[in-house]
Amino acid sequence: MAKVNSMETYILNKQSVARHVKKARIGTYILGEFDRANRFIRRYVGRSTTRLHERLNRHVTNNEWPAFQFHYWETPEEVFQMECLLFHHNRDTIANKRHPDAPRGLNYKCPYCVDSREKPLTKSTLNEMAKQQGLN
Repeated sequence: MAKVNSMETYILNKQSVARHVKKARIGTYILGEFDRANRFIRRYVGRSTTRLHERLNRHVTNNEWPAFQFHYWETPEEVFQMECLLFHHNRDTIANKRHPDAPRGLNYKCPYCVDSREKPLTKSTLNEMAKQQGLN
């Protein structure tokens, strides 16, 4: 899995999605808002294993959050693993209450959940893993 460069933050509208998100790519995304100091606050973590730009445009239509970040991944397994990492890393601020499911028809397990590991991950370990992937 390739290391990610820091994710840019964009305004969530159809024009911005069309300009910045390539068609027919898969990846993860984060929706959020800005605090008073204009820092991006992560509020929702998601993915698309088919067409990332279409998934983001559905969020535009729902008018849920004003901004987004995203990253492309090469395989559905990478997409799932990174969505899981983002979910666990941002649990304190995101609206997602349910853990991400594996993509339909694929039997992937979350590498960050207690039941799939011998030893639970600490918050500091998750922070370090996210930092290594450029997802902080």
